[in-house]
Amino acid sequence: MTWWVMLGWLALVVGVAGYVIGLRRSRRNDELARGLILWMALAWLGVAVLVGAEVA
Repeated sequence: MTWWVMLGWLALVVGVAGYVIGLRRSRRNDELARGLILWMALAWLGVAVLVGAEVA
C-alpha cells in the first residue's frame, strides 16, 4: 500500500466519523451544518484519492 492509499483511507474514516458525531450533536443547532459539509468534503476527498489510486 502506498502512502496515498493510507491517506485516502484515513481521510475517509475521519470524515465519516466526524460527520456522524457532528450529526448527532446538531439536532437543534443549525449552525453546525457548515461543519458537517466540511466533514462530508473530507470523506469525499478520501474516496477520490482511493479511486484515483486504483485507476492509476
